[in-house]
Amino acid sequence: MRVKLFVRRYGAARGNRTNKLKNLMTSLNQDTQRTKNFLPKSAFVRSAIVAIIVGSVLTLVNQRGAIFGDDEIAMARLFLVYLTPFIVVLSSQALATKQAWRDRQSQTASQFASQTRCENFVQTMTAHGIPMRAMVLGGLMGTLNTLIIITANLSSGDTPGSLPIVIIAQAYFLPVLFGLLSQSIAYRRAAAQFAALAPSSKA
Repeated sequence: MRVKLFVRRYGAARGNRTNKLKNLMTSLNQDTQRTKNFLPKSAFVRSAIVAIIVGSVLTLVNQRGAIFGDDEIAMARLFLVYLTPFIVVLSSQALATKQAWRDRQSQTASQFASQTRCENFVQTMTAHGIPMRAMVLGGLMGTLNTLIIITANLSSGDTPGSLPIVIIAQAYFLPVLFGLLSQSIAYRRAAAQFAALAPSSKA
């Protein structure tokens, strides 16, 4: 009798563990699918293209003395000037696409489609939490870039008074600008796609 009871309890406990594992795997698969939806391969390609263009232009502007003259190339700035636009643009696309999906889910199909048609680019840029996210993202990237630039300059023997103020200003301003533009473009692209979906249960 005791053996049967033990086997029964063991089987029940094993079944519960199996169900929990299945639920966990299902949740992980759903999270992975959401990540793929919000960050498709095309988002990485667009981010890389923007990073190459922006990074090359800023390198020509900020380090022209090293490129066309005898100045030494600032490797930290060279690295950051390509990495920062990539991270900002990629993050902005994911955040904006996720926000567009949330807005679609919170409205009827007709309401969302009407908003998508009537809203211009400037209106998109000033709504949907885009300015706040751009400010936060720009602040984080600007602070990180500034710390790296200051550390690199001081370690090379420069004095605090010789720190590149213009470069530090760019480290804050440009991520905010790119965040605004990238989120607005990504939101409008995603909104147009979501508006074409079949009506949800709220339609």
